Amino acid sequence: MPSHRNQVFLYILVIVVAVWTVAPIYWALNLSLQFEKTIFATPTNLVPPAPTDYWYRLILGIPTREQIIMSGGSVGSMTAEHVGRGLKNSLFVALPTSLVAVAISVVSGYVFGRLKFKFKKGFMFMLLASQTLPPVAIILPYFVMFLGLGLVGTLHGLMIVYLSSIVPLVTWILSGFFAGLPLDVERAARLDGCGRLGVLFRVVLPMAAPGIIAGWVFAFLTAYNEFMYSWVLTAGTSAETLSPALTGLFFQDTTVPEMSAAVVLSLLPVIAFAIVLQRYI
Repeated sequence: MPSHRNQVFLYILVIVVAVWTVAPIYWALNLSLQFEKTIFATPTNLVPPAPTDYWYRLILGIPTREQIIMSGGSVGSMTAEHVGRGLKNSLFVALPTSLVAVAISVVSGYVFGRLKFKFKKGFMFMLLASQTLPPVAIILPYFVMFLGLGLVGTLHGLMIVYLSSIVPLVTWILSGFFAGLPLDVERAARLDGCGRLGVLFRVVLPMAAPGIIAGWVFAFLTAYNEFMYSWVLTAGTSAETLSPALTGLFFQDTTVPEMSAAVVLSLLPVIAFAIVLQRYI
């Protein structure tokens, strides 16, 4: 009986967490499929009474025949400009940054997880300590330094900042993963004449593939969703990424359903990324 009660409690807890996680996403989708007159109706519509793709067409610049006639031949919005540019910049930053971060972290994580050397614990502590500083505490030195180097308002400058914050954490994650892998296979490869790098690339990396992919997913999502650095270093420039672009919609003449549609569109790359890679994690 106690085990049955525990199982029921676990199911209830899972349902609560799932609803807590999915509810904001569903509500944004719900608002994006309505017009304002139904959004502010009483009682609140939990399901769109007459779903429309008007706002998605407006943002993506895919007009209907009626929209073309009403607009005189062109359909678009400031939201479309900001979201489109921000999405492109975020993907351009997140993909190479995550790949470079994982490439560096694989080597450093292997060193920390497998090898024994002097001051190892001290270096590991420094990795963790570098993550305790909030971005707002170090963004000013970055801004002043990048201003002198001409990197403010550039995607390359943003990549440098992201690497400095992502690499230590992914290194820490992968070091623990490498440390947990069995040593017997690696030792057998060394006895067969395989060098340290050969063991890493031929033996360890295939075994560590799930952890490496998980680290890549973490690095990508961190770079894609980051706000503070991108807001200070790129907001209002051609290098503006998606997070500050979405925030900027609050200060424009943007309707609630249009903003909701922009939020849903911004989630699509992340959802697709997770669906494709979840089988490997």
